[in-house]
Amino acid sequence: MPLTALAVSELKPAEIPQGAALNNMMRQMGGSFGIALINTYIAHREAANRTALITHVTASDPQTIDRQQSLIHNFMAHGSNYLHALQQSIGALENIVVRQTFLLSYMDAFLLLAILNACCIPLVIITIKKRKGAKAVKVVVPDAH
Repeated sequence: MPLTALAVSELKPAEIPQGAALNNMMRQMGGSFGIALINTYIAHREAANRTALITHVTASDPQTIDRQQSLIHNFMAHGSNYLHALQQSIGALENIVVRQTFLLSYMDAFLLLAILNACCIPLVIITIKKRKGAKAVKVVVPDAH
C-alpha cells in the first residue's frame, strides 16, 4: 500500500483508480520477469558451480578416495556386498555434489538480490527527500477487490 500511495500521490483524484491499476499491473509484471530472471540465473550458476565442484571429485583425489572408502565400509557394515556398496557410494558422492551445487547457486542468487536491493536504497532516499519538500496531500487508494 505505501508503494501504491506513493505512485498515485501526484495524480488527480479522478486518475487515481487507473493509476493504481497500472501500478498493480506493472508490479505483477515486474515480479514475473524478476522470478524468470532469477530462475535463469540460478540455472546458470548451478552449471558453473557443478563444473567447479566436480573437477575436485576424481579417482585420483585423495579426499575423494577416502570419502568413497568410508562410504563403502559404511554400506557394507549395513549389509551390502562390495559391488552394491561401491554403487551406493558413487550415488552418495553424486548426492553430496548436487546438494552443494544447489546451496552455492542459491547463495549466489541471494547475494545478487542483496546487491540489487542495496542499489535501490539511494532511490528510496531521493524519493523521501523529494517528498519532504512537497506539500502533504492525503491520498485514498481504492480497494482492489
